[in-house]
Amino acid sequence: MRHLYPFHTARLAVLGGTLSYVDEGSGPPVVMVHGNPTWSFYYRHLIAALRDTHRVIVPDHIGCG
Repeated sequence: MRHLYPFHTARLAVLGGTLSYVDEGSGPPVVMVHGNPTWSFYYRHLIAALRDTHRVIVPDHIGCG
């Protein structure tokens, strides 16, 4: 699975659980928000394509990532 999703996943403790998110690259920020019941894996190709020119932030809903 790591070869399909080679991004570092960070975690943030929030009220009600732990939020996982991807924060890749630098430059103008792009935030991608998935629907239910998917997770940031849905955006893996866009993250890879944009991270060289943008900061790509992709939070997962609690329990989905």
